[in-house]
Formats: sequence, structure tokens, C-alpha cells
Amino acid sequence: MEDVRKSDVTKRYTEWQATAIFYSVVHLVNLFALRSDGLELKSHVERSEYIKNPENRLEPIWFQYRDLSKVAYEARYKGCQPSDSDVNFYLNEHRQIAARIDQLLAANR
Repeated sequence: MEDVRKSDVTKRYTEWQATAIFYSVVHLVNLFALRSDGLELKSHVERSEYIKNPENRLEPIWFQYRDLSKVAYEARYKGCQPSDSDVNFYLNEHRQIAARIDQLLAANR
């Protein structure tokens, strides 16, 4: 079976891939905040402040989160279309963030 990432259809929609990657990270951060601190983060500003706060232990992902947020914004609202290699880079950033959050959640058990 052909890899979905390599198909012609997905190559035309890299802006949505980048956006989906960012919003997946949003959900991971929301999950962490809810499970760790019982908080429901309701806005991007609130989420950013939560991540930057060293007490919440997510500060190490701040720059990755900020960069993914910027890419998603530019893709959705400014029509920027990332290359396939850019999307692969964003997927790697997502994996690193997910691993960090998984590690922290496991430590809370």
C-alpha cells in the first residue's frame, strides 16, 4: 500500500497537514493540563502562558509549540504552503512534544 504522505493528493494540502499537526499538539497540551492540574485551557493565549510557566514542566516544548503555532497560522490565514520536507520536520517536532508529554504523564501515575 502506498504511503499516504507520498500520494499526490496529500502533497497538495501541506498547509492543512501543518495545521493538523499543530492542533494535535494543542490537544496533547490540553490533556496534560487537565490530567496534571485539572485545568481546562480555553484559548491559545492561556495555553501559551501555561506552557511557558516552568512550574508546569512544559517549558522545554515552548519553542517548538510557538513555531508550530506560527506555521499553522501562516498556512491557514496567509496562504503559505509548507514543503513536504517542512511537514516532515513538523511531524518530528510533534513526536518530540508527544514523547515529552507522555513521559510527564507517566511520571504522574
